[in-house]
Amino acid sequence: MTTTLTTKQTELLEQHLDDLGAEMRPYSGRAMYGEKCLGITLDDMADAFRLALLISDDDLAVALMSPEFDSMGRGIIVYFPDVEVPEGVTDEDDEDDEDDEDDEDDEDEE
Repeated sequence: MTTTLTTKQTELLEQHLDDLGAEMRPYSGRAMYGEKCLGITLDDMADAFRLALLISDDDLAVALMSPEFDSMGRGIIVYFPDVEVPEGVTDEDDEDDEDDEDDEDDEDEE
């Protein structure tokens, strides 16, 4: 079952992430075969614990109750395979790829 966060839940989560200096992004974890879900980049497990303490909204806590974790080298990502990526949340790599394609199109026109 896939969960979609409400606008209120997304805004509340963004406030908590701002407090931690963290951000949301699309993520495809282990055994997801390219499917994207909600991911949250954090510095360490202590930040993941702080985030859990900040989430006091019962509905948000229920929606985010099954996290998975991956190491990102200099940080971690907490991801939720059953939660859709909120609208407007993009991956920095995807934005870079689009910029590269735009640059290539500009070169082709010259």
